[in-house]
Amino acid sequence: MNRMKNAALLALLLLTGACAAKKDLFERELPDAPKAKGKTIGLWPSTLLFELDGAVPDGMDTFSAGLFVGNVVHSGGYVYAGVDGAEGEADEAGLPVRSKEFTLNAEAEFEPLARAWLDAELFAAVSAVTTPQRLSAPSGPLPAPIRRVRRGTDPADGTDNINLPRFDLEPAPVTDLSLLPAGVDWVVAPTVVLYYSHNGGWFIGQRMGTGSGARIRVFWTIYDTKTGGVVSYGDLEARSISPYVLTPNKGQLEDLLIQSEEKIQRMMRGAVVR
Repeated sequence: MNRMKNAALLALLLLTGACAAKKDLFERELPDAPKAKGKTIGLWPSTLLFELDGAVPDGMDTFSAGLFVGNVVHSGGYVYAGVDGAEGEADEAGLPVRSKEFTLNAEAEFEPLARAWLDAELFAAVSAVTTPQRLSAPSGPLPAPIRRVRRGTDPADGTDNINLPRFDLEPAPVTDLSLLPAGVDWVVAPTVVLYYSHNGGWFIGQRMGTGSGARIRVFWTIYDTKTGGVVSYGDLEARSISPYVLTPNKGQLEDLLIQSEEKIQRMMRGAVVR
């Protein structure tokens, strides 16, 4: 009975709240794309942010930290907030605050897909301005971007398909100059921050549930190969949500991912170099 009530509640909230957060492109205030004229540019293969040392905060996993690559399945009903803010399972406790269970899967399928997609998109974006060189991966680990929890609220908060709190990323310089390639002036380090699809459910910290969807966030840093300093960087994020579809099939999830990829692609044009 509780499960039926939970499903009815989620459906009602989706119907009433689906229009509450129409924004599905998330652009930050970033430096202008640098002028590539006269510069030779190399591209390293993409990395997954959670693989870099220190990228996942202590006490968190890749999903709760907003760094997951794969598919998310919400199930088991909802966890509720009591009057004292503590989480519980009883309907009388208060409003839902997250799905009770999160099953994470498809990592082996999504991780190479996300890398290959970002590699291709960044290569195309740079190729529109100059001729880049594909490079082998650096010989050692790159520094993880600096993570800062964002204060305040966002217009998309509420029915959004991401865990809160949100965070910003800032590039870190490369201090080990032996990692930097020879033969190019600048090198681009692409990073997949997150890349996932999901069924309908309740992400951590949101006020209401969301329908099935997908979300992608990418980050890149352009380094000066002589100094290891940061020339420029980019941070783009997009989502796609099907508000009234709670249990999508694999093809529908792929469609949502493709939609998010296309949104990132449009934002990337002219955002890397000019």
